[in-house]
Formats: sequence, C-alpha cells, structure tokens
Amino acid sequence: MSQEAALRASQAANTAAAIQAGGEVASLAVTTITGIGDTNLQRKFSQNLATLSLEQQDALNRALMEANNETERIKIIRDVLTNLQTKRIDLLVASVSEKERKARTNTYIAAGAFILVGIGIIAYIVKK
Repeated sequence: MSQEAALRASQAANTAAAIQAGGEVASLAVTTITGIGDTNLQRKFSQNLATLSLEQQDALNRALMEANNETERIKIIRDVLTNLQTKRIDLLVASVSEKERKARTNTYIAAGAFILVGIGIIAYIVKK
C-alpha cells in the first residue's frame, strides 16, 4: 500500500473514530471552523482535522471546551494544526535525510568495491 493510500485510510479511520466516539471533537471544531469567514482557511482546517489521532482530538476537545470565545477557539485550532504540520515536516525531513544517508553509504560501498577490484586486477597483472 502506498503512503498516500495509507494516509487516506488513516484519515478515514480517524474521521470514523471521531464520529463513533460521539463526534464531540468534530462538532465543536467544525462549529468553530464554520464560523471562520475565510473559505480557504476553513478548507485547510477541515482537512487537517481529519488527520488528528484520537489522543490529539481529545486534547483539542479539552482545549476548545476551556476556551472562552470563538477567537480563542480559532487560535487553539490554528496552533494545534500548525504544530501538526511542523511535526509532519520534521518527519519528512528526517525521512529524506535517512534516505540520502543510505544512498551515500551505498555509493561509498560501491566505490570502495570498485577500487578494491581495480587494485586486485592491477596486482594480478603486475604479478604475471
């Protein structure tokens, strides 16, 4: 299964779990998101809300319940989703760095093997 398919499946599972758990997080967050006038921001928040784990949804729900007004709720949602995006970027950077390190290591191993074979051939020719 590709990473994109896995992400979609995870999003669907998280959304279903939120609905199954009573939908409190979804309803409070969606109510807050719907109140935002910027449709692009609404879309971004809605898409990212579906990617939250149950623990993250619970934490978001508690924070939203403690907020005194819509402005605070929007700020909380923005902060949570910004942190989520930052974590995703960090994971991607780490993944790319690991892949680059492995590729570099493989290149060094191949170059070393090539040099050893070259030295072996030269030594064989000189001994002859």
